Formats: sequence, structure tokens, C-alpha cells
Amino acid sequence: MSDTFSVLFKNGMLAAYAGNSQTPLFLVMPGPLSRFYLRGNVVVHDSKTQSPQEIYQAETPERAAMLLKAMQDERQRHHKEQNKRALIFLGMILVLVLTSLLLTFAPSIQVTPDDPRVIRAASLKKATDSGRYTINLSGGRVRTIYVFSDPLCPHCREIEPTLEALTRDYNVVIFPVTLVGKQSTTEAVAPVLCAAPQKRAQLWQSLFKTEGVQSRSAAETDAPAQVSCTDGEHALAINDRAFDYYQLPGTPQLIADDGRDIPFSALTSDDALDRFLNAPIKEPGNDHR
Repeated sequence: MSDTFSVLFKNGMLAAYAGNSQTPLFLVMPGPLSRFYLRGNVVVHDSKTQSPQEIYQAETPERAAMLLKAMQDERQRHHKEQNKRALIFLGMILVLVLTSLLLTFAPSIQVTPDDPRVIRAASLKKATDSGRYTINLSGGRVRTIYVFSDPLCPHCREIEPTLEALTRDYNVVIFPVTLVGKQSTTEAVAPVLCAAPQKRAQLWQSLFKTEGVQSRSAAETDAPAQVSCTDGEHALAINDRAFDYYQLPGTPQLIADDGRDIPFSALTSDDALDRFLNAPIKEPGNDHR
């Protein structure tokens, strides 16, 4: 048992490690106004949009306190780093504002590295590149569309043929979540995420070939048998936390590779989607489903 803990806050995710271990004790995506506190020897997390959740049980209250201090130190370091970047960013903005007085006003808003949509797009791409959390229906295209989907969600089933059609022109990347099906979705999807990345698309699509995922047996589908799969269950849990962290309204939720929510109205035709993806980016908060 290690006597020390290390904590890393990166890309919106907080990871804790024991000693020199490379395997995280837990991963947390802090929400708005996040709090970390102790209940005896248990570390608990909650936020404005997330209910209290026990994220780690230490051997003793003293070790739990050590871990909590390491988490607080890392969060303070991260905040200082953010403040430093913000000061640099403000200086750059001042230069840009002074320069813009000499230029014609542009109607679109400049997207900056601190724009929440840019941060979200970078996080989704990093998660996709890791190969742990996603099902890539297609690849090799110029633009990417991310989709938070639950195979037990009726609207997700309705939109699946549209997503398959989009694979001709776009990289379509699925982040499965358990919003509707809960444990039933976990039992169906965790084995898919445990499969090799190149096999997941076919397994995912097989979940939509009949009316109900729950009623399908392994003999009736190409999907793997619904057995316990720790890595897949962990990936689903992370996707669920990301869904909550981004405060997405429901499933299916489509997100462009620039971090904007894609409204369903943009899916009415190829031209409508192309116009949306190539339109000037508006101020945050102007996206509509």
C-alpha cells in the first residue's frame, strides 16, 4: 500500500493515483461549483448539477484526508494556471480589440481557446483518439460528428438510419450512454466497448436490428454475449459523467467537431447540414436543437 497520492486535472477530468501506479483510483469530471469532502474514510463529490457520489473509500480516515488534500492542491494549481492563461489571453484580446478598430467589423464571433465549445471539442476528440469510450461508425473523412446515444432510447433508434447515411461524408463517432436504459443498456453496450475498435461499429448496428435490445439473445444477433465487462462498464460510466457535465438535454445529442450542438433541423438535407457546419460560429448560447 502506497503512502502517497498523486492527482492530475487535465482536459476537464480529475484523476487520482496511488504512489507510482499508472492506473487511476478514480476519474471524475467536476461539474459547476464542484465540492469534494469526506464522510469518514470516504471521499464524496457533488456539484450544482450532480448529486453526491462516493468516489473513493480509503483504508482509514487519515488516508482519505491525505487524498483530499492532494486533490485540493491539484485543483488550486489548475486554477492558478487557468488564471495565468486568462491574463495572457486578456492581453491578446486587448491587442485584437485595438487592431479591430482599424478594420471592418466582422459579423461572426472569434472563437478562442477558452471558448467552452472549443474545450468540449478537444475533449471529445481526445476521448475518441483514446479508443476506450467510443464506437466509430466511419473514419477518414474531413469533418466529424459526435453522437451521445442510448440504443434503448426510441429517438436514438429512429435517427440511426440517418447516422448510417451520414457515414458516407462524415466521421460519425458514437458515445454510448445509459440515460434511458440504465442497467439494460449497460448489459447490452458494455460488451461492445470491450470488443476491438474495428469490430464495434458492426456490433453497435446489430443492436438496432430488432425492436428491443433487452429481448435479444446472443444467438439472435452478431453482438457479443451480454456478460460482465469491467472496461466497457467503466467507459459507459465516464460517458454518462461527460453527458451530465456538458448538461446535454437528452438523447440523441449530435455535436459538431467545433463543439457546437447540431440541431435536428440541420439533418433535413445534406445541404442543410453542410450550411450549418460551415456557418460562422455565433456567441455561446445561440445553439438550438
